[in-house]
Amino acid sequence: MKVVKEGAMTMVIKRGGLREGFNPDKLLNSLRLAGAPDPEYVLQEVIAQVKGKGEVYSSEISDIAQLVMLNLVSEDFRWHDAARNYLLFSV
Repeated sequence: MKVVKEGAMTMVIKRGGLREGFNPDKLLNSLRLAGAPDPEYVLQEVIAQVKGKGEVYSSEISDIAQLVMLNLVSEDFRWHDAARNYLLFSV
């Protein structure tokens, strides 16, 4: 899937071609299920990195979320487990 800005609404285009409005709560829920120690922080980092881009593939969003979590492993090893879980959930 990819994120496409259409007017004020950011649209998510999934791999199958379906479109839906970007819902940050979905990403936040996935991060929580993965066990991210601070899912809101990861969400804000993802939003900051895709903001202003016309199109973003869902794999890019996933990659950004995982990299943010992996960059925090040195502070708290729970981020490693969360990144692994997030990857497994997204397959």
